[in-house]
Amino acid sequence: MIFSQVSLRRGLPLAGILAVTALGTLGPTASAAVAATAPAAIDLGTLGGTFSRAEAVSGDIVAGRSNTGSGANHAFAIDLGTAAPVMRDLGTLGGPNSYAEGVSGHIVVGAADTTPSGSDHEHAFAYDFGSRSPAMRDLGTLGGTVSSASGVNRDIVVGSSVTAGGRSDAFAIDQESASPVMRDLGTLSGDVESLLYGMSGTLVVGDSIMLNGTPRPFADNLSAASPAMFALGTLGGFQSEALSVSGSIVAGYSITPSGDEHAVIWSLHLHHHA
Repeated sequence: MIFSQVSLRRGLPLAGILAVTALGTLGPTASAAVAATAPAAIDLGTLGGTFSRAEAVSGDIVAGRSNTGSGANHAFAIDLGTAAPVMRDLGTLGGPNSYAEGVSGHIVVGAADTTPSGSDHEHAFAYDFGSRSPAMRDLGTLGGTVSSASGVNRDIVVGSSVTAGGRSDAFAIDQESASPVMRDLGTLSGDVESLLYGMSGTLVVGDSIMLNGTPRPFADNLSAASPAMFALGTLGGFQSEALSVSGSIVAGYSITPSGDEHAVIWSLHLHHHA
């Protein structure tokens, strides 16, 4: 048996080489066999229009947006665990459109128009898909006319909102508190806006925006005794962004001193910021 030196140099494991050799040269027959085993796409349908898109999934619940027969875009959710899954129209907050951006358990979050004029008056919403009388709940804003929820963990909903002063800030709101109020997460010192991109448990990450528009990555542990946004490091270049988080690992990118863009992770020790 002869092994290809090219395959070995490219790091193909020996077990993989043996498997390929046993199967013979990969050609149309092998490719067709691989294609035949690919998972089938399952059409979830629409809300009566010609467009739909799934944006998030948690367990059996899939959420997204679809246009209706009238042409409006509405948030939807569908429970794949039921005997006959049906796409449910989540409605709006009084305007023409809505969209879902996140789901955790049975809680779907996103944004919906509150007036007939549309997206210039758009509020974050939460929809408890598992309640006895599910309905879209308006989460309000930080004083402006626009907000959008992008993540949820149990009772905590997070997103971004325009403030009374016209800037955009990340927010968090505890739906199960006695008097739920949208809390402004603020910015890093000296910055003008903040954007939230990821949530894992009670840890949120995103960007704090400098006056010149340059993003600075941040994290905020919402379960800390005194929650506060803290900066994440860089590779020495002019900007970095925190785009996702799982557990205590934050992922994103950073610019190096030479101007290259590199993928990075930050490993957080939350007790240091409690």
